[in-house]
Amino acid sequence: MKAIILLFCIGLIVGCSSTIQEDSSITRPELLERYPLPSIPSKVDIIRFTLDMRILIDEHGVVRNVLLQNSIGDEAWDKLATGSIMKWKFTPALYDGKPYKVWVRQQVSIKLDEPVYMTLAEIMCDSYEDASRVVEALDKGKDFGELASQVSIGPSKVKKGVLGKVDIHCYSDEIASALKRLKVDEHSDPLHYGQKFVIFKRISETLE
Repeated sequence: MKAIILLFCIGLIVGCSSTIQEDSSITRPELLERYPLPSIPSKVDIIRFTLDMRILIDEHGVVRNVLLQNSIGDEAWDKLATGSIMKWKFTPALYDGKPYKVWVRQQVSIKLDEPVYMTLAEIMCDSYEDASRVVEALDKGKDFGELASQVSIGPSKVKKGVLGKVDIHCYSDEIASALKRLKVDEHSDPLHYGQKFVIFKRISETLE
């Protein structure tokens, strides 16, 4: 099997659903996290490939259906890839401010590379202002885990923000780039995550 593939989003185009036509009233879904696609079989001779798909995203940002519009030429890989894409996380589409189920067309450029794993913790906030106050408290020596338990709005707050070992390429390119620069025990600035903001901390694997 060839190395794990990385994903680089090219575009997210809102299409027609049974209830919505594309217009300026729609706030498009935003890809938050992308579950790794399966390794490319060694019999498939590609270095780069653009995967074209249609994805049905519900009112909660959950993927409900995936239709691949093209293929690498391996039926088994296509099936596994579809299963991986079903695990992706989005913000919901908004129509006149209300969440709606909608089909989107997603094109993703694929290249072969190795995953980059880090052991991370996070604090998720509703606004940039809240996240900036968290960073200020951290810079003054406040414990990351205590702050996560107290102010984070993410589900990881019950574990003091600890996410465990994560392939950083599951996040957006902006977040992955920021995480690559983190050393152990360092925290990031506030990073845009859909409609939220997240501060990440790189922690030692022994503290996971």
